[in-house]
Amino acid sequence: MAAPKHDPKPVDHLSKLPTELLILIARFYLRSSEIYFSSIFRLTRTNSRLRQIIIATPDLWASFGISDAESESYDLVRLCIERSQSLPLDIQLYTFNTSQRGGLRDHFCDVLRPAAPRIRMLITYMTTYGGLNVVRGVLENLEMPMLEEVSLDYPSMFDDGPDRTIKIPGGGTNLRTLTLTGLVPINSNLSNLKSLTLGSTSGAWWQWSTSSISALVTKSTSLENLTFVGGECTFDVEDDSAGSVLLSPLLRHLGMRGRISANFATRFLLALHAPNLETVNVTTPSVCYETMVPADWEEVMDRLDEKYVEGNWTVENVRALVIDPEAGGYSSGHNRNFFRFLKNVFPYITSLDLDVAEIEVLRICKEENDVFDVEWGHLNKLILRGNPSPRALKRLLDFVRSRNGTGPVDFEGESEEEGGDEYDEADYDDEETEEDETDEEDEDEGSESKSEDGGEGGNEGASNEEKHEASGVVGAGVDEDAGSSWLMPIETVVIKGREITDAASGELLRLLREEVQVVEIA
Repeated sequence: MAAPKHDPKPVDHLSKLPTELLILIARFYLRSSEIYFSSIFRLTRTNSRLRQIIIATPDLWASFGISDAESESYDLVRLCIERSQSLPLDIQLYTFNTSQRGGLRDHFCDVLRPAAPRIRMLITYMTTYGGLNVVRGVLENLEMPMLEEVSLDYPSMFDDGPDRTIKIPGGGTNLRTLTLTGLVPINSNLSNLKSLTLGSTSGAWWQWSTSSISALVTKSTSLENLTFVGGECTFDVEDDSAGSVLLSPLLRHLGMRGRISANFATRFLLALHAPNLETVNVTTPSVCYETMVPADWEEVMDRLDEKYVEGNWTVENVRALVIDPEAGGYSSGHNRNFFRFLKNVFPYITSLDLDVAEIEVLRICKEENDVFDVEWGHLNKLILRGNPSPRALKRLLDFVRSRNGTGPVDFEGESEEEGGDEYDEADYDDEETEEDETDEEDEDEGSESKSEDGGEGGNEGASNEEKHEASGVVGAGVDEDAGSSWLMPIETVVIKGREITDAASGELLRLLREEVQVVEIA
């Protein structure tokens, strides 16, 4: 009996898929690839049909990078320019070397000039002052009328130069999105800019100034999104324009992410005039030694009071506050003064979004009894991100019960009726260590003693807040007609990233659902 014949060719499942689906797969694959060139050419070598489809799909070739470290990238860029046909282009330009600066600039210009009228997005990264001059030459010699998005990243990793200015092609008239790290644009018209991101450098040679930030924001009259990003070095500024007002009439979203100093965050928020601001995303300020100027909390509260008295407070429309943890891993107790500042500066929020590491915010509110009397009177939604322990869920439940007037939960051991013995807090790990809690107690004690002695430092804020208790923000939760304080009940709680696997957490969630209208586990 003859043996059965086997087809030596493997089954080519890709050939059976429709063209539209193959293109979708290719787009997804390329978006998730770190090295675009090698990935797209790998696709063209899979089989002849896929090669024809990839080559005949212009948008797959409309995004590419060019670098002085890879001489072969020049030919690949020319190929992408050809195969992208007439589509807008997204280009990344990297310079690492400083040799042959003039020749390198001319080479970049020669390669990119045929495509310059189609460049929609340009991302640049420079590690040396020589590389910065190369990029300057490219921007000054190419006409890019379609340019809408620019990222200029000069983090000063290895050296520094005397001139931090740069010109944007066309003066930036058509720009919608601008990201700057270590560079300041000159002779620019940013009136159509919608989104601005400013990053800190990775060295100590250069920092943003209050005046340079103010000039950028003021010029951007259409600005809707503003983000500050701290990197290896904390984002901080020297205050070179005390008492200035920063106008941004259309700003809706403000972000302060990464390592941000309390000094910068408080000064910026006190200077900001943004009547349409709706959402603020802040990172708990860095408290490491490298911050340039520590926050003077007594001065901060004095300035806050002045703004209320003058009726010059224009961020009252903020409704959503997002607080992220500081990357250094410090206990949130170290930033009690900053949390108190947020409660006063954004009194009308309706949504509070916290990382589980910042659950301390709720305890601060409860301990001081401010939020139950006058502040955050409109708050009705809590969002908790991370993986909260049973004790953190207890803290959340306690805040909701106290806020809604149904009675608090005793963290030190619930009554037997509530089943406290079943999930006593001592049986579970918590994000805070005993050392953290001791630090917080010491900080509070130090705050009281320093206030009495007239001492300096960030710990003055506890007693200083009592000094400013009569601030105009006190009216946030007061019904003047009725003559009594009022609070919106917490109606919605969202817990993101939590898998309920233990009985204690399940019981706490059951109790939480009895307190609020909606509990979402996302």
